[in-house]
Amino acid sequence: MPSRTQRSSFQPVPRTVASEDVVQGRILFLPPFHETPENSVQRVFGKGPVDEGMFDHPVVICSRPAEEEEDVVHFHIVTSFRGKKLNEIYGKTNKFHRERRSHYLPVSPTPPHPDATTKAGKKNFPTLKLQDGACLRWESYVNAHGVYKINWFHLRSYGNVKTPLSLDYQLDKESLNRLLVRSKSLTGYVPGSQLEPGSARTSLRISNPAISSSRNSQPVRLIKPALAVQIPDTRDYGSIRMPASHNEQNDEQGYCMDDYFLAVGSGFTSLVGWTGEALKYIWKTVSGSEST
Repeated sequence: MPSRTQRSSFQPVPRTVASEDVVQGRILFLPPFHETPENSVQRVFGKGPVDEGMFDHPVVICSRPAEEEEDVVHFHIVTSFRGKKLNEIYGKTNKFHRERRSHYLPVSPTPPHPDATTKAGKKNFPTLKLQDGACLRWESYVNAHGVYKINWFHLRSYGNVKTPLSLDYQLDKESLNRLLVRSKSLTGYVPGSQLEPGSARTSLRISNPAISSSRNSQPVRLIKPALAVQIPDTRDYGSIRMPASHNEQNDEQGYCMDDYFLAVGSGFTSLVGWTGEALKYIWKTVSGSEST
């Protein structure tokens, strides 16, 4: 078990999540296990400890229940299965694999669910879509079976450097309804009445030296970074260990969802300043040589 004092190999620059952003269907990001307060994530259904592997993944908000504390949200985990398709992970015809496949819904442009081959199958296993043409970093699936809860200010905003102009990652209305229907059929989960989000709080403060010190004491909502750098696709980021039945030990796999995002505007500014000083020095040296 990793210590909570450790730091992950890559530290994304945090961007704030405001209260009004925390609504049903929104895609946010659950930080790594050691960067999240202990016991901050709890199961809405079932018992037992929360799997460490579910951290460091995107999540989709399925409820901000009015009957619970104001900051509590319910969510489902989003996974890319380490770049594999659902039928590559659970491709057998036995009961265990059929049941596991039934927990997941693909998010466009991910290929359709492997069991969506009939009219009834397409109804039970729809492909979800994000609104306004946004997309996730990888072909991904939502686990409609697992429902968890957390105080929303522990979450981070989600970003995709492949679609830098997309700032709001949210399921469209039809996809949200289909996800909730699927979750209810699997677990009996019903979101209930929803709390109207306010705008008084933000989750994280910007830790970017490019922002002046006079603003560091106030929560800042970053619209978009000055410069985005894409890290090489290693696809070994935040793996989850899948549960296996006692007679399906060889089916246990690991999977992950990459999501890292880096803003380096201040570094670019420093480089420009240094280059200017170097050119001034060279000009003075050349001018002095010519005069002698």
